[in-house]
Amino acid sequence: MRKITMKTVITYTAISLLFFLASCRATIQAPQIMDRTPDVLKKNTQSVVINPTIVDVPKDVVLNTEETKRVTVVIQNDTVARVHSGLLKLGKGDEINLPKNTEVSLPPDTSLRTLVPTKVTMESGAEVTLPAGTEITITKINWYAVLFYTVLIVAAGWYYLHLRRQPEDQDGDGFVDANKVVSKKKLTTKR
Repeated sequence: MRKITMKTVITYTAISLLFFLASCRATIQAPQIMDRTPDVLKKNTQSVVINPTIVDVPKDVVLNTEETKRVTVVIQNDTVARVHSGLLKLGKGDEINLPKNTEVSLPPDTSLRTLVPTKVTMESGAEVTLPAGTEITITKINWYAVLFYTVLIVAAGWYYLHLRRQPEDQDGDGFVDANKVVSKKKLTTKR
């Protein structure tokens, strides 16, 4: 019969523990520094566009130009525009066909209503009203994660520096004194 030693038991236990831990799914996850959370607006919200952005504008949305300056736009596709009766005398109704790359100058405080879903490029600084029910994604910094990682880095640095300290011979008797440490000193024995 084979004798089981303590070394064999510890080896089998360590290998079993290693395989057990390798097969488990991680339930503890490190916190993320940047947290993106979806949200829904509960009321109409005024906002300002920071970067030039291409926006899908649905049908029947009213767009207003600024109150103080004229806006010049270049039409990207052939577009049908409606003009209120009385502004122009058109022989065939109130619709005009504007060809692609037509430059149109709009006077200040002009209301435009989209007839079909349209892509519009919003310049930076444009004010928009986001209706209630709009889904938005908020990116925020998780300061608890930043604090967690900072504490880990400081603790690892302190531990590394603490291990590099060497014992000290305070009284000069040639023997290292117990519980006394000094950093970056060479120990020499007196002869």
